[in-house]
Amino acid sequence: MKGYPKGLLSKIDYENLLSMSEHVERAKADLIRLAEIDDSKIVVDLGTENTPKLVEVSNPSPAWMRAGFKDKAELTNLAETVQGLAENVR
Repeated sequence: MKGYPKGLLSKIDYENLLSMSEHVERAKADLIRLAEIDDSKIVVDLGTENTPKLVEVSNPSPAWMRAGFKDKAELTNLAETVQGLAENVR
């Protein structure tokens, strides 16, 4: 791989980047940032063109799911692990 990947990273991307010394710090920061995102709810407009009706619904495709984690807890556990490792090094 040449350089750090652009765009949405997958779980496998994070795992690979965490094993590469040149990308580990950025991967940790990106993983922690992804875990901090709360996009469990989204707002949709169910109204007509002239009368908007905004409704909050469960997000059918949150960021953790698009990245390939089985649930938010799996992502959070990995983020907490790498954050704990980073704090132990300091």
